[in-house]
Amino acid sequence: MKLIAALVICLKIISLFEDSVGSTITSWEHRIRADLLRNYDRKVRPVLKGKREAEVLFALRISRLVKVDNKEQVVVLDTWVIQSWKNEFLTWNSSKYGDLQRVHFSPEEIWVPDTALFNNGDDKINLAGGPTKFVTDVSVNNKGRCVWSGPATFKVNCEMKVDEWPFDEQTCELAFGSFSYGKNLLRLKLFKEERRFTNRFVKSGDWEITNITAKISETDHGNCCPFNFSEVVYTLEMKRKYLYYMFYLFTPTVLLTILALSSFLIHVESGERIGFVTTILLAMTVFLLLIPSFLPVTSDGIPILGINLQVTMILIAAVLFANIFVLRVYFKEGTPPNWMEKLCSFKKGSRLRRIHLPQPDSTYPLALKSSMTTGIEASECTRTPAFAQPLEVQEFTWRRVSARMDLVFFVLFIIASSIAYALTFSTTNSSWEHHIREDLLENYDRKVRPVLKGKKVVEVSFALRVSRLVKVDNQEQLVVLDTWVIQNWNNEFLTWNASQYDDVDRVHFDPSEIWVPDLALFNNGDDRINLAGGTSKFVTDVAVDSKGRCVWSGPATFKVNCEMRINDWPFDEQTCQLAFGSYTYGKNLLKIRLFKDNRQFSTRFVRNGDWDITNITPSLNETDHGNCCPFKFSEVVYTLTMKRKYLYYMFYVFIPSVLLTILALSSFLIHVESGERIGFVTTILLAMTVFLLFIPSFLPVTSEGLPVLGVNLQATMILIAVILFANIFVLRVYFLEGTPPTWVEKFCNFFSLKKGPEVRSLTSSRPSSVYPSAAKSLATTAGIELNDFSRGSSPLVKPSLVPEFTWRRVSMKLDQIPVKGSDNRLALLDNYDMNVRPVIGKKAVEVAFGMKISRLVKVRWKNEFLVWDSKAFGDVERVQFLPSEIWVPDISLYNNGDDTTTLAGGRGKFVTEVSVDNKGNCVWSGPATFKANCDLQIISWPFDNQTCELGFGSYTYGDDRLNIKLFVDTSGEFTSRFVTSGDWSIMNITKRITKTSHGDCCPFDFSEVVYSLKMSRKPLFHVFYLTIPSTLLLTLTLTSFFIPVESGERIGFVTTMLLAMTVFLLLIPSFLPETSDGVPILGISLQATSIIIALVLFGNIFVLKVFFTNGTPPQWVRNLCLCWRRKGKVSKRVDVNGSDEYPIPSVNSPPSLNAIELSTASTRATTSHGWEEKEEQITWQKVSAKLDHFFFTFFVIISAITLCTVYLVNQ
Repeated sequence: MKLIAALVICLKIISLFEDSVGSTITSWEHRIRADLLRNYDRKVRPVLKGKREAEVLFALRISRLVKVDNKEQVVVLDTWVIQSWKNEFLTWNSSKYGDLQRVHFSPEEIWVPDTALFNNGDDKINLAGGPTKFVTDVSVNNKGRCVWSGPATFKVNCEMKVDEWPFDEQTCELAFGSFSYGKNLLRLKLFKEERRFTNRFVKSGDWEITNITAKISETDHGNCCPFNFSEVVYTLEMKRKYLYYMFYLFTPTVLLTILALSSFLIHVESGERIGFVTTILLAMTVFLLLIPSFLPVTSDGIPILGINLQVTMILIAAVLFANIFVLRVYFKEGTPPNWMEKLCSFKKGSRLRRIHLPQPDSTYPLALKSSMTTGIEASECTRTPAFAQPLEVQEFTWRRVSARMDLVFFVLFIIASSIAYALTFSTTNSSWEHHIREDLLENYDRKVRPVLKGKKVVEVSFALRVSRLVKVDNQEQLVVLDTWVIQNWNNEFLTWNASQYDDVDRVHFDPSEIWVPDLALFNNGDDRINLAGGTSKFVTDVAVDSKGRCVWSGPATFKVNCEMRINDWPFDEQTCQLAFGSYTYGKNLLKIRLFKDNRQFSTRFVRNGDWDITNITPSLNETDHGNCCPFKFSEVVYTLTMKRKYLYYMFYVFIPSVLLTILALSSFLIHVESGERIGFVTTILLAMTVFLLFIPSFLPVTSEGLPVLGVNLQATMILIAVILFANIFVLRVYFLEGTPPTWVEKFCNFFSLKKGPEVRSLTSSRPSSVYPSAAKSLATTAGIELNDFSRGSSPLVKPSLVPEFTWRRVSMKLDQIPVKGSDNRLALLDNYDMNVRPVIGKKAVEVAFGMKISRLVKVRWKNEFLVWDSKAFGDVERVQFLPSEIWVPDISLYNNGDDTTTLAGGRGKFVTEVSVDNKGNCVWSGPATFKANCDLQIISWPFDNQTCELGFGSYTYGDDRLNIKLFVDTSGEFTSRFVTSGDWSIMNITKRITKTSHGDCCPFDFSEVVYSLKMSRKPLFHVFYLTIPSTLLLTLTLTSFFIPVESGERIGFVTTMLLAMTVFLLLIPSFLPETSDGVPILGISLQATSIIIALVLFGNIFVLKVFFTNGTPPQWVRNLCLCWRRKGKVSKRVDVNGSDEYPIPSVNSPPSLNAIELSTASTRATTSHGWEEKEEQITWQKVSAKLDHFFFTFFVIISAITLCTVYLVNQ
């Protein structure tokens, strides 16, 4: 037992010893931190001798290349940043602290260098460095060596060169340095180790980093600072991996090119050529619409692959031109000239062959002679072999020429494609202010209403002025407004005798220091904030005069719940109310009044492109909050009446739908036998369907009602579908057999429709053997019935003409039915009040303001409280202060357009430290990103120049308290690392000082500095990717008049072009500015192109209608055609001499029979009555040919005039 007891005692002693050791270790670390941080000032540079510079070793190692954005011209990098320096204040004798040689501090506890990325491209943070970027602890050893190591993601502005995309190599620089410490105070040096990548570096799938170099340099921040700054610059050389783009972009275009070239192998008579190549061109057009998501959007140059894609499209279009030419040659009449035969180099032996033709005889009618020339063997039609005679007929025809042209074009385009691809890829009184504030705030309770008599009502004057109507959201039923809110009340506790305070009659308070009304928006629609008002919404200071009059003025963005009525969309007017009041103070404690000033808009109001605010009326009401409160609340209601501008929707939505409807109705003018009707209307229905797919992005999504335009679009869709059904019905009626019933004939007569050409029955006594089978077939096709021929009767008998009411006549009637439808710092900050202006007396604070493009803002002023004798402080002439420690001007951007930032300025926007010298001169310099409201004129888009103003000033200090002056800077308006934009050029920047008024709220003016930026858009991108394709589609459409009618390709070709243009227009709104204040040049040009294509389609339909018209043209048409003819040669017709004469009915079938002329030697026949030649009348087919020439010339002139007018007049 004694042994066991002794063992237990030993174990307890060991345990107590271990606990003591662990406790001692922990206490040593705590004691080191406590001893080092006692009286430590984290803003003092870590050197004992004031003038000695602090050396910071800097290293950057790449962990991953995240992204290279050609469009935004930024590079995103995951990095590991290491900084090391010596802090002479943080040293200790480790032997006195248990040999503990290293402790850790938070960056907020000790001095850390404010090294940041100069060319920061992240618009979400202003300072890409310091404690805001590097969040790890700082490791410090007993000799004062500090190491700050940790990860950081940087977004770097980098100018990209896209000419060789995707085979490009890019060079990007990352410049790190301090915004506040000059090189005489902080000097950057590089680590000796040259590692450029971390141990866990991850390669990028798109880019390869070929080299990283680092160097130390010096830079200046302009005239603001009489010293240079140390910086370290890392240069990254990167090379793009192009396999992805070659596989998914280049390969498909090559494939489409090969397919287009293979069109020359398709036989002409298959009728598939034009449709095949047109479909490939359509596929290439749709493919090009998706390319901008890959290509860098910039007008500084055109990338290689972009040029290649455009060359491919032009090449396919050229192939289409060639095929049209081949078809025109193929269907050409007559014999090719001799030079054409020599050019084709055919052998003579292959040009002739013998066929047997019968001797001309009266037994062969004219129709049969036509059939001979089409290759029908006439020998079998002869009545006796004695008539057979050898006849030589030329075999070298235009068809042989077209075949040879196919071969030539095929080889030519293969060579052209190869060359194109090869060429493409080869290449107090603020002290008195202080006393006033101290005296007033002593024992002040900010929660007590500002009245001496407890039951007295606080009257608050309220004014709301609209700066911009940001957005009207029909789907969420919200209205977003940028406003200027002014509140004015009397605080009976905050009064003083100005004569006792050196005539200081106005001071400023933070809203959290004094009582302010808790007025808020009752119908708040912003789900990110609970209370849209009070100190959470209005962040500016409150100006208070000696009589206790308080003015609280500042900007605010409100998101308002508003019930929308969308039945009249887009011709609707909306009424929206903004109700402001208190949630806690009833009307017996707080009463709202309106300012006498009835201004509705701020001085920098920016109009909305979609809405006009027609009226704003304020009214005072009383409201109750239910049974919770036995009293009512005072509220002010602003009623906004808004009217939508509907030009945008009419131009881009309504007009195209009307155009599609008219085109669908024109289908009833297409001849049934052309075979184009169903395809034509189906294509229009397809175009309308594709068009409707994009309409939901315009229409409000709600079930409360149907908007007018939505109903119109659906009705248009239904109407086109009904037209398709009607055309199907007409076709079915047309091809019915038999005779229609009597009621159908009466139905046709009921509409008083004009009788069409009658189908006649022809009866003759000519023997049947005289008319061979080919003639009978031809006659049947023409509508001629050969009946009751008697072999024994030789003379021709006068035919009997019998009108026949057929189903074809019924279908014609149906077509015509109308359709509707730091130390010294401690001494300086002792009893310092950061809210007191930095002047002694009533004089104004002069603030020099300067701004450089690339997000560098500089502010300089003099603080008379922050002065010291540098000799008494080791010759230290400059120290740094946080903006929250000393007074800083609340200069901000008046025309702020960022709805995420209420006050675009002051401590909330500028986060760098303030550099102060021993004479009190303060310099506040750092980066800032501004989003400014700017009224843009888009009429000349994309050839427009814009002027935008940025107005900076104070919301609370009048010009007698704060006077802004311009910074004298000769280094220009741009930073040394300014990166040009790929879309815009800044032509000029001017600046001026003005005075502005905030209205009746404030009986004094405010000092303001205004920067005017003149910018010019670079139009190359838009011209290259928008204008050229649309012009190409228009040119291709005009070539439709060269396609022979007989090929059956016209309507399908132009309809496909219209479909391509429609699909192209659907993606155009992503490029065009969406506004109803005007229509841009390019928008008018594209819409005009679409209308011209539609008119070309109408022209082709009219030509087809004329071509298939029966009968003989009237005399005025023949005279007009004769005037157009260059020669007087007229085709022949045959009349029968004698008492019996009748015209051969026109053949409404294969038009090739009409197009072939017989030679004189083989087409003359005589009968007992005699046949003789006589000049034939001009046919409707000849008229349609003349119309082709007229329409082509007319539309070429119209297109040129329209495009020139659109571009030149607007310029």
